[in-house]
Amino acid sequence: MIRMMLKVLDGGNLDYARTAAKVLLENTHPTATDAETMTIYYWRVKTRLPERFGQRCRVLVRGKMNNCLVEFEDGYKVVTSRNYVRKVKSG
Repeated sequence: MIRMMLKVLDGGNLDYARTAAKVLLENTHPTATDAETMTIYYWRVKTRLPERFGQRCRVLVRGKMNNCLVEFEDGYKVVTSRNYVRKVKSG
């Protein structure tokens, strides 16, 4: 299923990718170790989803052609470019 998801993300068919992502996420349950080791990102652009600017998120799936599936803290998910998120600096 994950291979199909990545292939779809790389192919550019975002409607099908969103459907595949929804199925994938409904059938997986993150564990405590996943949450502890997951890198935290933040939304860095105002041109797309300006109301999300500066909000923390996590990357669930990455594609080869600079696409990723992002989930925000409130559960909202979006397929977007990886240029739109940055890692939160620890410190």
